[in-house]
Amino acid sequence: MAVTLLDISRKAHVSRQAVGFALGNYPHKLSAETRDRILNISREMGYRKNMAAKAVRTGRFDTVGLLYQMSGGVDIPIEVAAGMNRTLEGRNIRMTMMYMSDDIQKSPNLIDSSFCELMVDGLVLSCWGGVPSAFNGWAPTKSPVVMINTKLPNFSVYPDDRGAGRKATEYLLKLGHRRIAYADFIASGHYSTLERAKGYESAMISAGLVPRKIVRHPQHEDFIGEATRLLSEARRPTAVLAYSNHTFFPLLLASANLGIGVPRDLSLMTFDSRSCRITNATISALIHPEDAIGCAAAEMVLERIENPELVLPSVAVPFKEIVGYTCAPPPNEEHLKRKNQMFKNVQYRTRNVQCPS
Repeated sequence: MAVTLLDISRKAHVSRQAVGFALGNYPHKLSAETRDRILNISREMGYRKNMAAKAVRTGRFDTVGLLYQMSGGVDIPIEVAAGMNRTLEGRNIRMTMMYMSDDIQKSPNLIDSSFCELMVDGLVLSCWGGVPSAFNGWAPTKSPVVMINTKLPNFSVYPDDRGAGRKATEYLLKLGHRRIAYADFIASGHYSTLERAKGYESAMISAGLVPRKIVRHPQHEDFIGEATRLLSEARRPTAVLAYSNHTFFPLLLASANLGIGVPRDLSLMTFDSRSCRITNATISALIHPEDAIGCAAAEMVLERIENPELVLPSVAVPFKEIVGYTCAPPPNEEHLKRKNQMFKNVQYRTRNVQCPS
């Protein structure tokens, strides 16, 4: 026979309402000692919620859905889902992850009528991998929906890319760099491409310096060739801020091919978290606030569920600390002159090599 709230209340010597608070959405109304005792007894007795009965009685599923897409092989970072799930669990709400159907990607207005079908009370829409074209100009104003990794006036949670661009540039300026370039070999059109560049520009202008941006997608995706051209300039930058690892690693390979030492001769920095984990944090980067984005999205969607009439302003989540070892103070001008002369000599000898007949 199924264990009921009344059974738990009798064994815990508390009211049935207190058990409902502990096992429902209001554990904060009880003392920590009472809440923990009720939860322990419910586990010992093997209590399981009858979600179907509760949904019929209350019209709630106590579930939030995370809709994600697979665009160009880009999926949602696991840290986002983990942060969201942890926050929801603290409120006794379940999370379910679902692939964003083609119908929804083509017609976002279908979302308003999808809650019963998906058996959720609210939805978080992931825009990692880009925003579906049909979503341009659409805003989640009617239903408890929150969008992440896209910048809207309301109902969205996104990383503070402009602040990150400024913070990274200021870090390089404090090291003593003045010839700092910003490079983006993807130029995807995602809002972050513009925001990071604006942050870089504002820091450079505030320092009285002229920004140097290279934002273009190379022909035939020749990323290393594009990086080589930048680093072969007569007055090449002493530091480059890369939009992402798709730009950072071509710059790293090009510098190795040209005999430019990183960070001795050239400082490189990017915005990332996955590559930092893969390389054991050896590349200098601002860490993407993925976990915090998940937490903030969960809090916002719960607020929308409880107060659907509220207009919630979007939240910009700051990037985490700078880590890594590919940045250092700039080399002195005499060192750069010697390095450039060595490079010119190598180019001259290469042009005059006679191939054996």
